[in-house]
Amino acid sequence: MYWNQLSFLLLRHECQFHNKEFYYYPWMVMDSPASPEINDYIQSRLQCLIEGTKHESPLAVPDHPPPWLDQDQFLRGRALFYEYKMGILMSSFRSLVVGLSIPNLAIPLCLTKRSSTPAKAFKRYLHTGGMVEEIYKIIPWESTHVLDTINRYHRLAAQKIRAMSKEQRDTLALLQFQDLPQHPYALSSTDRGLLEVLQTMDYPSTHLGRELFREYRHTHVVFSDTDMALVHLAFFATFVQHPISYGGGGIGEQDLDAFLHYWRVIGYYLGVKDDLNLAGGGSQSELCAVWRALSKQLLYPYLQILDGVSLKMVKALTTANDLNLGLIMFSSMEVNGNELSELWNKFPVHTKFLYYWRRFFMECLYRTRYFRITINWLLSTVTTRLLEKLGPYSPLETDV
Repeated sequence: MYWNQLSFLLLRHECQFHNKEFYYYPWMVMDSPASPEINDYIQSRLQCLIEGTKHESPLAVPDHPPPWLDQDQFLRGRALFYEYKMGILMSSFRSLVVGLSIPNLAIPLCLTKRSSTPAKAFKRYLHTGGMVEEIYKIIPWESTHVLDTINRYHRLAAQKIRAMSKEQRDTLALLQFQDLPQHPYALSSTDRGLLEVLQTMDYPSTHLGRELFREYRHTHVVFSDTDMALVHLAFFATFVQHPISYGGGGIGEQDLDAFLHYWRVIGYYLGVKDDLNLAGGGSQSELCAVWRALSKQLLYPYLQILDGVSLKMVKALTTANDLNLGLIMFSSMEVNGNELSELWNKFPVHTKFLYYWRRFFMECLYRTRYFRITINWLLSTVTTRLLEKLGPYSPLETDV
């Protein structure tokens, strides 16, 4: 069975790079023209995000449950995490790497002085993974202690960073790297090839999309409503859009709907406004259309100008985990239906092998239930021991 699946992966890739009408991923044909109703829905959600760039997030936990809360759906969505823990965490990590290309998110993280070197990045995001697991353990309408802690950290960072001008933030963030050894941030030949390909990447643009990019890029508001909506999005969108790529090929649509409801509830308790909560407010197909539009209208323009603080933060994170930045970006673009064939041609043989091995591991091996249970247990055991070894941690320094 596994060999047949691996052969299918290889055939899919050959057909794609020879421009043949063959796709292994069902979502890779989802970019056909949207209906007028879907287009209207996308425009309304993008308009809310534009407005959200102008307002500071309250970063506070509401004192009552949302009126749309479905407790059974919430619990069903939470159970999906324990079934596909490694796949879900991997999808969130990939979203983090790609999301750091957005300076509005990378610079505040840099100014906390906890992510700018590989050692600090490893420790920070290991603890972030631990915090995410703690979120999955709680029932927020019964206890919000974990969410209170997260919001408190955000408020402390926001209080200090909001006191600076945009120019001060940009300058101070760059100064974080001034006296550090530069070899962790050095670009490999693959990294340089990636930047060349990203700069020439073609993507559709709309008037409203250009307005969103312009408003978001030039806003002086930090920890804005839109910032928190985009951070929230990273924890569920990639997995829901592409479950096959993370071992979830057997997941039904109802389970994914429950997972979305789970994160809609968590977003609510983290202070994400309903009209900016991209885990709810529409059907799964409508939400996926909005996420794809956001990728093309907001993320892709930032990727084309990836440099400075964002690039250094991305390199610190990938170096800390001994990861191939080009391969992460290639895979992220691929599952969104944007094949970077020029980048693939620049990959050495061992990088292409890693690509196929990761696909085979996640889409074939990890999809098998008992193998998945074993891997999830190993992940939890290793993570727990590492966190115990690292000891107490605060995600920001007091002299931000």
